[in-house]
Amino acid sequence: MDTDIRVMRTFEIEGPCVLYKGPYTPSIGGDASSGLCAMGMHSYSYSALHEAMRIGRYCSISTGLAILDSTHPIDWVTTSIIAFRPHNDIVRGHVDENVVEAFKFSPIGLKPYPVIEHDVWVGRDVTLSMGVTLGTGCIVAAGSVVTKDVPPYAIVGGNPATIIGWRHRPDTIRRLLNSQWWLYSARDLTRLPLDQPDRFLDMLAQAVESGKIRPHTPLAVRVSPEGITPVTSATYSAAHRPLAN
Repeated sequence: MDTDIRVMRTFEIEGPCVLYKGPYTPSIGGDASSGLCAMGMHSYSYSALHEAMRIGRYCSISTGLAILDSTHPIDWVTTSIIAFRPHNDIVRGHVDENVVEAFKFSPIGLKPYPVIEHDVWVGRDVTLSMGVTLGTGCIVAAGSVVTKDVPPYAIVGGNPATIIGWRHRPDTIRRLLNSQWWLYSARDLTRLPLDQPDRFLDMLAQAVESGKIRPHTPLAVRVSPEGITPVTSATYSAAHRPLAN
């Protein structure tokens, strides 16, 4: 069935990837959106995502992801909605709307929506604060509340989420990040020993140096308020890829 989807931003989606959920429903007072966003190849999300989010390649996002995109003024006299939502049903008619509107406050705050880099695994029912970045290779345990950036390849959990472990040794993490392995196709990557990280890195370096494998430019589309257009190799660049630095 054909369904019209309206977007407010411009972003690129690489294939193959999947956004299983529908439109994004924000916290009360937050910013609703289509549920589409920039996403890299072989990533998927069982949670609705805001258009302003960016998801890298090879990511796995479970159900129940929530974004804390609604806030109250904590350094004013009151946190009550009387100070910033004059049109709310329990406020309207009880305040001078033009006076309240003069108070400058954004219900979604001033921080950007979260960024999820490459190869991130987000467990079920995770909550993310605005402005956080989930670093490449990190794992966020189910039920966690993430209030600050998660370093690459860290394993975090709890409320607030703290580091409970690391996926690899520091030297291996450094090599993984330097290799930028996510730039390569799934076919090329799976021909290497993914179950042996250090050996994988050695063989990847040899294959890249010899020219046997090259960075992969997948099929992609650019989504904008004007419509959806294919992205060709002539117009597609690293600057447009979600976090493919």
